[in-house]
Amino acid sequence: MISFRRYLFLLFLFVSLICSAQLSEIDSLRTLLAASREDTVKVNILLTLSSNLYRLSPAEAIQLSTEAKELAEKLDFQRGVATALKYIGMGHYIQGHYSETINFWQHSLTAFESINDTAGIANMLNNLGAVYNNVGDDARALELYLESLKIAEGINDPLRVLTAMINIGLIYQKKPATQDKAKEYYLQALQISEDLGYQDGIGTNSVNLGEIYFKEEDYEMALAFFEKSLEAFEKSNTGNVSYTLSNIGKVYAKWGNFEEAIKYQQDAFNMAEKSDSKLDMTQILLGLADTYKQQGNIRYALTLFERAQSIAKEIGALYELEEAYKGLALSHAEISDYKNAYLYQNLVNTIKDTIFSENTQRQINQLQIQYETEVMERENIILKRDVELKESRNAQQRLIIYLFILGFVFISIFIIFFIRAYNQKRRTNLELAQKNALITEQKKEITASIQYASRIQNAMLTPGDFISSLLPERFILFRPRDIVSGDFYWLTKKKDKIICAVADCTGHGVPGAFMSMLGIALLNEIVNKKANFNASEILNELRILVIKSLRQTGRMGEILDGMDIVLLILDQENKTVEYAGANNPLILLRNGGLIEYKADQMPIGIHATADEPFTNNVIKLKKGDVLYAFSDGYIDQFGGPKNKKFMFTHFKELLGEIYNKSMDEQKEVLEKTLDDWMSETSQIDDILVMGIRI
Repeated sequence: MISFRRYLFLLFLFVSLICSAQLSEIDSLRTLLAASREDTVKVNILLTLSSNLYRLSPAEAIQLSTEAKELAEKLDFQRGVATALKYIGMGHYIQGHYSETINFWQHSLTAFESINDTAGIANMLNNLGAVYNNVGDDARALELYLESLKIAEGINDPLRVLTAMINIGLIYQKKPATQDKAKEYYLQALQISEDLGYQDGIGTNSVNLGEIYFKEEDYEMALAFFEKSLEAFEKSNTGNVSYTLSNIGKVYAKWGNFEEAIKYQQDAFNMAEKSDSKLDMTQILLGLADTYKQQGNIRYALTLFERAQSIAKEIGALYELEEAYKGLALSHAEISDYKNAYLYQNLVNTIKDTIFSENTQRQINQLQIQYETEVMERENIILKRDVELKESRNAQQRLIIYLFILGFVFISIFIIFFIRAYNQKRRTNLELAQKNALITEQKKEITASIQYASRIQNAMLTPGDFISSLLPERFILFRPRDIVSGDFYWLTKKKDKIICAVADCTGHGVPGAFMSMLGIALLNEIVNKKANFNASEILNELRILVIKSLRQTGRMGEILDGMDIVLLILDQENKTVEYAGANNPLILLRNGGLIEYKADQMPIGIHATADEPFTNNVIKLKKGDVLYAFSDGYIDQFGGPKNKKFMFTHFKELLGEIYNKSMDEQKEVLEKTLDDWMSETSQIDDILVMGIRI
């Protein structure tokens, strides 16, 4: 088993990364907010910021939500007003200001009711129940939870059903006599969460079930559920990790491993204190105090119980206050301070009578019976409908039998016609089979012609042994989509300079192959007839010849065939390379740094900018530099887990990872990466990548 210290370290590292990502999102929202106008978009940005901040910075969340409320009122945007009131309440809730929370959430409920937003109504009823639960009014809390559950079931909203069930379970969890009822609700809610894949629900129900098993002294089962909760909260990025860590610490304390227990609980408290979550701080302090008490450090336990008591009084958390009084009473008794022990025990009895009287229990039982009765009535209505539906189906079955008999008579009549039609179909199928055989034969002939054309095209490509003699350290990844290709590469040498082209012609297959052969022929013609030239001059001349060869005029509706190209003139003696590009860039990798040389955004062919010359880039090279030229086939290939394009950014990252490998190894990595990316996806375009090491 992995040590829990290492697991805890990894967990906190993960939480730190989550916080960093959340802060990045908050920064992006602030930028959007600064540029937004006074409209509903700005209201929604303010509310999204508040939802991200109410745990990290409750005061700022209240301020932003208040601004959103005022703007929404000005725009008569009622849903915005209702949601803003909700998040103002969330900020106060985290700060433990329960009176203010109830006030704002009650107004939010009214606002949602005014626009008949049933999901919002269910949400606010549930939230109000949580506040009343925290201040010890269990009957009112359960009433609100059940009402929220009823609405959520009515609108078939599984997430709100799940939330209501969790909170109802919290009510029943407080007394040993009703913990089985709580467990029943938690297990139902856990099943719903797992069916939905809702990690927050899995985490919350698991920690609650762990607490029940902890009270039953089944510590192995409790720890299993706490660990399941941690795993779920880790996946969701939003769960209450601190509270779960505190519970794991309590298990270790029961096993006598106080060092591990205190480590978990102290880290949990630091997390809760950082987010200013006073209820979590109170609950974690109670657990930490109990751990020190079990360890025998009664004096420090008293200090922690007193601190928990102070925060619980501040926020009005009666259940936590009762636990603090109980801990103080027992701790004073341990050190024979019976006067204070008696004092705090009386406070325990007083507060217990306040928060859980017999009348409260009767109200809870009545509410549960009322809810179960309503559920039973709904089930009876459904059962009655099922009976009526069954009777209707029986009548339909009788009608079907009568119709079947009648249909049989008609079928008998039509069999003769069917036989005649069948014979006619056989004759037709025979004719189709003969035509298909003819088509198949013609296809074979066409395929053979294309394969022969492929041999011609390959013969026009620069031979591999000639390339090796010019560029010993290079690779060429060439993968046509069809038998012939619209991508081509071309190399030659003139006056101690190596001229290299990597081109992507319009289309692929046979049309692209014609263009590629035209491109190779024209490049040979240009280089052979010119004594002196640079890269841009070659592309300028190539563009003129392509337009002339294809008789392009630029008229409306004319097919704009052409090519995108990278053209390089490599001077190995002076360690320079000239680069000119039509739409396709050049990438240079040097000592781990990637430099991208932008292409001119115009093709080799007719274009609005056909009169503008191409840019000639002269690049000083160093030994070990690696140049990459490529078509767009690799970058545009679909695949991966989401069937998206590979993308230029991903391609550059891959080159940055492999540039220091041998050229053969680079080619192997590029091919394997492409195969893995495509998996079962078909190749959509010709693919060409050339790498050259200086």
